[in-house]
Amino acid sequence: LDGFVNQVQEARQFAGDAEALTKQVDGDLEKATLSENRLSEEFKRLQAEIKLLEASTSSIPIQKQQIRSKLCDELGITLSRVPFAGELIEVRPEHGEWAGAANRLLGGFATTLLVHEDDYRKIAGWVDRNQLRDKWSYIVVPVAHAGGSDRTDDRSIVRVLDVQTHAYRSWVMAH
Repeated sequence: LDGFVNQVQEARQFAGDAEALTKQVDGDLEKATLSENRLSEEFKRLQAEIKLLEASTSSIPIQKQQIRSKLCDELGITLSRVPFAGELIEVRPEHGEWAGAANRLLGGFATTLLVHEDDYRKIAGWVDRNQLRDKWSYIVVPVAHAGGSDRTDDRSIVRVLDVQTHAYRSWVMAH
């Protein structure tokens, strides 16, 4: 009888251990499923961003482009009136080897929104009212900006850059 009682106790212990292990495995499975869902959503978001980047000629991060689009839509301003500095600047094709250095030098300036002084108050108000969840910078471009000097040192990296024809061209060249 003692042997039977011991076996029953062992069986109860095993059943209790199995139940605890089952709960732990269920919890781990739930965590793994949540993690898989989160990673799957992140993967889909990244795939969509890659697709948009492949279709885009701009090197500006898609999130910044989306924020600018929303800003322009809500304020009735055309996209061309508020370009990112980096959209106006590119390395001349014959100096392609300088692209990496030029991008590092431009840094945050490339993602700076250039704002016409007539639009500044509207844009500043919009930025203040919206939670952008991103570092956001913009610079006012004066209407009466006198073009800067085209005189630069022949060794300057500016010589390998091309600034697109735009209302802000002379301002960009001066800065």
